[in-house]
Amino acid sequence: MALSFLDHVASLGLSKATISKYAEYLVTVLRVIDFNPKRASRKDVERVVAWINSQPYKGWTKRDKKLVLKKLIQYAKYGSRDRDTPYPPEVSWIKVRSNYGDTRVTPDAFLTPRTLKSSSRSYFTKLLPRKPPILTVERNRSL
Repeated sequence: MALSFLDHVASLGLSKATISKYAEYLVTVLRVIDFNPKRASRKDVERVVAWINSQPYKGWTKRDKKLVLKKLIQYAKYGSRDRDTPYPPEVSWIKVRSNYGDTRVTPDAFLTPRTLKSSSRSYFTKLLPRKPPILTVERNRSL
C-alpha cells in the first residue's frame, strides 16, 4: 500500500523533495496506524491525529504528518489523491492549517562580529592554552 501510494504521488508530477517528505512522514504514520487504511473509521483516524498532536513536533511537522495521513486515507478509499478527488468523511474533518507563525531567521539571531570574536577567542584559548613566549635577547657587541 505504501509503495503504491508513493508511486501514485510520483505520477502526479510532484517534486522529489515533496515525495521524499511524504515517504519520511509516511513511515511515522504507518507505525501508528493499527488498522487497514481502506477500512479506516473516523475513530481510528482521530486516534492517529491525537497521537500526532501529542508529540513534541513543531507546528509545521504536525501539519505535514496530518496531511500525509489525510492523503493516504484518501488514496486508500478512492484510489487517487489529486485535487479533484474529494476527501472521505473519515478525514474531511481534519483541518490542515498553514499559519504556524513566521519561521524566518531574525537579525537578532545572528552573531555580531564582536560576539563571534569573543566566542572564538575563548574557544581557542581553551583549545590551545597559551604558554609564555621564550624570548632571547642578544647584545650588540659592536657598541
